[in-house]
Amino acid sequence: MDFIDTEKLCCALGLVEVEDEQCGFVALRPEPMIPPNVTDRGFKLGHTLFGTSRCEVIHFAFEFYGFKTFNILINPNNAIAQAVLKRMIESGDFFFFTIDE
Repeated sequence: MDFIDTEKLCCALGLVEVEDEQCGFVALRPEPMIPPNVTDRGFKLGHTLFGTSRCEVIHFAFEFYGFKTFNILINPNNAIAQAVLKRMIESGDFFFFTIDE
């Protein structure tokens, strides 16, 4: 199923090439859509690793000042997630996209 066709709220991880370098990205289709005056102010990013001896999950929190916080959970055992997160860590760079249809 395509990311654009998936029911909101959803997210995607991937790689994008910028100036001949691959960078990781997180794309979010939020509900409700984030107004431009909110995105203009930026956001605060938080992350945690939750786990037990039986399972682990990576948590990202995107707090849009004065609007809303969006939480994303990622399975660290997923090969695509591993590749994207490894690239983000190695480069120290990443992109965040919010997408509306």
